[in-house]
Amino acid sequence: MTSPATLDCNDDTAAFGLDTYLKHYYPDLDKSSDESLVNIFLLDSLHDIFNSVGVSGNRLIDIGAGPCVYQFISACTKFNEIVATDIDKDNQDAIQRWVNEDPGAFEWKSFVKYVCELEGHQNTADREKQMRKTIQNVTYCDFSKKYPVGSSDSPLYDCVLTGFCIECIINSQQQWVQYLKNASNLLKSGGWFVQLCMPADFYMIGDTRMSCFKVDEEFVLKALKEAGFMVVKSYLTKHTSTRSYMNYEFTMVVLARKL
Repeated sequence: MTSPATLDCNDDTAAFGLDTYLKHYYPDLDKSSDESLVNIFLLDSLHDIFNSVGVSGNRLIDIGAGPCVYQFISACTKFNEIVATDIDKDNQDAIQRWVNEDPGAFEWKSFVKYVCELEGHQNTADREKQMRKTIQNVTYCDFSKKYPVGSSDSPLYDCVLTGFCIECIINSQQQWVQYLKNASNLLKSGGWFVQLCMPADFYMIGDTRMSCFKVDEEFVLKALKEAGFMVVKSYLTKHTSTRSYMNYEFTMVVLARKL
């Protein structure tokens, strides 16, 4: 029996199995699965952040968006402009295909439908149209840079969002804090920071084992404070069942503000 390949968190992202990843980790929400339960938790948390808490502004940027757009379903009603970024061109292209309504683009309708129902309506088509209008730029980022996007002269954002990125590209707690500081450099003073994290030692994409950096929930909050943020609210769901494709123990969403 052949052992699965293992990739370090800093290996070439070209090895990222895009279609396999999306189909496994973002199945249709109408289907009962562990992944659907995690994704519902994420959608519920983001709905609360952008509606109940009232996070809003002019410009939002997602650093390390991957090939996903679900994180914008609630946010697009509260911001005039969304910038989606990733280091990997295939991930950028996946988002752009969805924005362009290209044939073969990944289908996010069940996610949009779920959020619309949370808001008390079923205007799925209108929400998708609003998302496509608000996602005005899909571009490159590099979390390791002092300014992951742009430079010190670039306009600052009202909200920075990042999901399941830092834990996949760092090798130490010091790096984790530094990458948070890098993200903070894109944010206005008093601006909002939203972090989605699911720290694990590894996760699988097909037969490929992807290496990650595992921390506990206490460190996630401590790191934000160390990086100059004030934690406003956190959402946590713990996982007790064993999964062969990822050894994560919790999923966490944190809302913070830059001091």
